[in-house]
Amino acid sequence: MAKAFSGAEFTALQYIGNTLGPVFLQDPKESHETYELLKALKSFGEADVIEWPYLEEPRLKEIFGELDAWDGELNEALYGDFRRLFIGPARLAAPPYGSVYTDSDLVMFGKSCMELREWLRANGINMQSDNMPEDHVGKLMLLMAWLADAKPDLLTEFLEQHFLPVGPYIFEEIYKNAQHPVYKALAILAKETLEAIELEHELKPRYLRKYR
Repeated sequence: MAKAFSGAEFTALQYIGNTLGPVFLQDPKESHETYELLKALKSFGEADVIEWPYLEEPRLKEIFGELDAWDGELNEALYGDFRRLFIGPARLAAPPYGSVYTDSDLVMFGKSCMELREWLRANGINMQSDNMPEDHVGKLMLLMAWLADAKPDLLTEFLEQHFLPVGPYIFEEIYKNAQHPVYKALAILAKETLEAIELEHELKPRYLRKYR
C-alpha cells in the first residue's frame, strides 16, 4: 500500500511540478517567463548548497553541473533544441506525449491519453485550455502540482495510473535525444525526481507497454 503524502510533501510536489512543467511545455523563445525560469535554474545550480525535493545534494551537483555548459543566452542552440525535441516540423526527436509511446500506432490522442481524459472528466477536472493532448509531459507535471494543492486525495491514483507509467520513460527519451545541456540536465532531474517519489511513497505504477 502506498505511503500517504504529508503536508510538506504536497508543497514539494507543487514546487517540482510548477518549476519543471513549463520547461518542457513552453518554447523559451516564445515565453519570456520560461526563459527566466531556465536562467534561475542555472543560477540555482551554482549555489554552494543545492536543495531539491527527494534528491540528495551530491547527485544534484552532478545534474546541475551540466548547466555550466550553457552561457545563459537565449540563442538558436537553446530554442532550436526545444523545437527539435518537442515541436518539429521534422520528426520529433523525443515526443512529449505519453500515447506516442504507449499506443501501438504511435499516435497522439491514443488510448492512454483518452483514459487520462476520462479520468479528468470523471473527477471534475478541466485542463483542456488548448488543442494539445492532456498527456503532454509538461502538462502532467503541472497537473501533479495542481492536484497536490487542490485535490490531494487524487494524487496517488494520478501518479500510479497516469504519470509514472509514462513520465520517467519520456524524460529518459528526452535525455538521450537532447543536444543542449539545459534539456539534458532538466530531463534527468525530472526522471530521477519522479523515480525517487515512487520509491519513497512505495507507489506501484500500472504497466504500459512501450512501442517506441
